[in-house]
Amino acid sequence: MYAQHTTHQTTSASQRNSHPMIGSTLQKILHRWLRNHTTRQNLARLTSEGFDDIGLTQAERAEEISKPFSR
Repeated sequence: MYAQHTTHQTTSASQRNSHPMIGSTLQKILHRWLRNHTTRQNLARLTSEGFDDIGLTQAERAEEISKPFSR
């Protein structure tokens, strides 16, 4: 029997994606969502002195924390 040899080619994301802007846009959206999520987690951990220091009221803090990560 003969061993079958296959050639593996590596392709970059831009080569696989016929529209490179879609990948870039998606990456920006996901980065913004992660940043929103992280920021809201940090706000949730703040003490009353902490949000006084950054100039937020408790109502503003609660409103921001309640938003979905995508907004």
